[in-house]
Amino acid sequence: FTPKYFNGKFDLHQRTYAILELNIIGKFLYFYIDKNKDYFLRYAVGSTVKSLRQPIFEQMPILLPTLPEQQKIADTLSSLDNLIENQSKKIETLKEHKKGLMQQMFVSDEER
Repeated sequence: FTPKYFNGKFDLHQRTYAILELNIIGKFLYFYIDKNKDYFLRYAVGSTVKSLRQPIFEQMPILLPTLPEQQKIADTLSSLDNLIENQSKKIETLKEHKKGLMQQMFVSDEER
């Protein structure tokens, strides 16, 4: 079970639910669902391919702060996700740089 957040137009596929027109900030709901994945995994049905049914979503207990609080929470968590993603990119760039330096510094006998 991997929740995704989309803002805008996208294609729905099998076993996909779109949650629309609720009195809730979408990004807040995304983070709430992601944090509570165990709830959904516990109630998933099927032996080979697990799936979720609409009543599972409808019966999910959720504590809703006010809309402004939901927005602050969503903005804060989104900001942290962006920082994590940027740091991950920096780490990958540094690893590639290190790899290049090591290739230059440790020349094999065949290359000499």
